[in-house]
Amino acid sequence: MYTRKRAPVPLFAFLFLSYCCAQTVVPKTLVAPILKDPSTLQYLTTLLLGTPLRPETAVVHLGSSYTWLSSTNYTSSTSRPVPCSSLLCTKADFTRCSDNGTCGVFPQSIHTADNAPLIQDRVAIKSSDGHLNAFSDFTLAVAPSHLLKSLAATATGVAGLSRSDYSLPKQIFKQFGVLPKFTLCLTRSFRSPGVLFFGQGPYLLQPGVNSLKGLAYTPLLTNPVSTAMVAEPGTPSHEYFIGVKAIRVGGKPVNFSASLLEIEPAHGDGGTKISTVDTYTRLHTSIYTAVIEAFAKEAKRMNMRRVPRVKPFGACYKPKSVGRTRTGPSVPLIELVMGNGEATWPIYGANSMVEMSNGALCLGFVDGGHRDGMTAGPVTSIEIGGHQLEDNVVEFDMEKSRVGLSSSLLLQQTTCADFKFLL
Repeated sequence: MYTRKRAPVPLFAFLFLSYCCAQTVVPKTLVAPILKDPSTLQYLTTLLLGTPLRPETAVVHLGSSYTWLSSTNYTSSTSRPVPCSSLLCTKADFTRCSDNGTCGVFPQSIHTADNAPLIQDRVAIKSSDGHLNAFSDFTLAVAPSHLLKSLAATATGVAGLSRSDYSLPKQIFKQFGVLPKFTLCLTRSFRSPGVLFFGQGPYLLQPGVNSLKGLAYTPLLTNPVSTAMVAEPGTPSHEYFIGVKAIRVGGKPVNFSASLLEIEPAHGDGGTKISTVDTYTRLHTSIYTAVIEAFAKEAKRMNMRRVPRVKPFGACYKPKSVGRTRTGPSVPLIELVMGNGEATWPIYGANSMVEMSNGALCLGFVDGGHRDGMTAGPVTSIEIGGHQLEDNVVEFDMEKSRVGLSSSLLLQQTTCADFKFLL
C-alpha cells in the first residue's frame, strides 16, 4: 500500500469538492480548472483520485506520457498494481518489472525521470454541466518523492497530457466515449483559473464568446524519435509537434536556416513543439539571434528605447517608450507561419513581452541552445512556452490529427479566466 502526505488544497480545488454523486449519463464535455502558480509560473490542475476521492494538485505537462503522483503518504482502498504479465504493462513504454511482479515505468517531471510502479485507481472529473463523472480503471504511476523537487510547492504530481495511450486525455476518451479532442486555455491570472476541456464544444467564455470560433488549423506532426528522458530505441515522440515554416516580425520574414524547422528523421532534431512546462518559448540559438535582431530593428522604428538586458532575456525596453493596446504592449507583431501559410499564429504584446521587477519590458523568448558534443537526445528548434499560450485557445484534435490555434482572446474582450465553472 502506498501512502502520500496531502498537500494544501488550493482554493480553486473546491470547485471539485461536491463529489458525492457521480452521474451515469455519458458526458459530452469534461472540464478541469488550470491555475497559474505565482512562484514557479507552472500551470496546475486538480484531479480527484482514489477511494475516498481526494483532490490532488498536478502540474499540467503536455510532454508527459503518464499521470503520476508522489508515493509519499498515498492511501486508497481501490488502488491496485498493474502486473508485469498484463497487456497494460506490455503496451507501456520502457517498462521494468519489480521483484513482486509489478509493472514499472519511467514517468518524468520537469528535468528528471525515475522508475515508478504502475497502478490503477479511481478518478473523477466534472462535466461542463457541473456533474461528476468517475471511472475505476485509471492508470497512473506512483513516483519517488524526489521528482517533486522541480514542481510547485502545492503539487503532488503531474497530469500527463501527451499523445501516449496512458495520458489523461486518451484514457478519458476511451472511458467516456467523448469526442477525441482536448483544448487548453491557460490564464495569466494567479487568482482566477483557466480551463482544460475534453470532448466537443462549443466552449463558451463570458460574455458568451465561443472560444473555438475562428481557429486556424495546422496538421499535428510526429517526431519519429522519442523526446522523452527515458525511452526504448525506435519509439516515436508522444509530444505535440506542428509545422512552423517561417517566422515574421513586423510583417517581415526573419532570416535563418529553414532546415532548422524540419524534423530530422535520424536524430529527431529540429521542428516545433508546444510545451506547458517551458515558461517562455525556447528558440535554437541561430533562430533566437535572428529574432532578437529583427525585433530590435522594428522596435527602433517604433521609437522603443532599449535598456540593459535582464536575464534570461536578450532584448529589453523602457516601458514609457512603449504604447499600450487591448492586446498588451504596442510592439512589433511576431507571427509563426504554418505549412504553406494555411495558418498563422500572431503573438501580440501581452504574449511576447514580459514585465520585469525593475520595470523593464523584455522580449519573452529565450536562447534554447544548439546541438553540441554533450547533447543527449533530440534538440527541438522551437518549443512554444506557456507565456506565449496564455489567453489563447489551443485545441488538440486527435481524431483529425490537427491543432487549432486562436488569436489572442483579448481581441474579443475576454480571457481564459472567463469560463464559468458550475458547482
